Formats: sequence, C-alpha cells, structure tokens
Amino acid sequence: MERLLEIEDIYERERKECIHEIDEMINDQHIKNVVMNFVCQKCGSNLVSPIEGLTPLTLMCKSCSDEFEYEKSMVEIISRQYSMRNYVSYKETGTYETYECPNCRNDSFSEEEQICLICGYQKRYEKCWRCGETLTVDEQILEGLCSACNNEYNSLMEDD
Repeated sequence: MERLLEIEDIYERERKECIHEIDEMINDQHIKNVVMNFVCQKCGSNLVSPIEGLTPLTLMCKSCSDEFEYEKSMVEIISRQYSMRNYVSYKETGTYETYECPNCRNDSFSEEEQICLICGYQKRYEKCWRCGETLTVDEQILEGLCSACNNEYNSLMEDD
C-alpha cells in the first residue's frame, strides 16, 4: 500500500510539473486547454508537456518519452473522432460537424462550438453586413458578405 501511495505522489508531482510547463510555454489559452487534456497516443498517459524552443509546437510524453507534433496529432485525433459523426450528420442534415478552418487549413472548425479545435480560430464575421444572413465558416473569406451577396456584387462589377 505504501508503494502505491509513493507512486501516486510521484505521478502528482510530474502532472503538476507538466501543467506548470504548459502554462509557461504556451500563450494561447485554447491550445493550452487542449494540451492540458492531451493523452499520449502511444501509452495513454496524460503526463504530456511541450518541448521548449521547438517550432512547430512539439510535445513529449514523460511516461514513454514519445515526441509528437501538436498539430499533426490533433489532425489525427479530430479525424478519428469526427469522421463517423460527419458522415451521419451529413446524411441526416446535409451539414457536417467540422469544416476546414480558414486559419490553419485543417478540417477542424467545429460548427457546434464555433471554434477551430486545433488553432482556436473564431469567425470574424457572424452576419452578412448587407442582408443579415448568418455566415458560414467558408464565407469568412468574403470579408463579411454571404455567398449570395458576394455573387451579386461580383456580377455587378462584371457588368461595369
């Protein structure tokens, strides 16, 4: 029993150190929250912390010493988590649960949460400034216009 308590104490110390390192080395709050809940894909441990000075953000598992790139790992995790959900959602509603993020270009923008699950991007424009229609993540590149208003604008410009 004493041995188990000793192991638990070591684990708690290591976990606190990981959280401290995450706090110190990662500025973006969204990414910080994701990394704090990250689990090593190799061994299942949550003793994961960033490796200082590496770009892109690279994490290391303190249990098995596996190193992995944050973005690549998240792409795999999101793909596994959302592939069936996207399929079912599209069959039932004609929409997906995740879309391509205009910022990091990964299929990781959550329609439900309205945030990129990898980089934390949030939509700049909620509604079309011309007609008031709610804008999709794909329409963000249209600088505040919905597709219909943008098409109308483009056709007017072509007529001139």
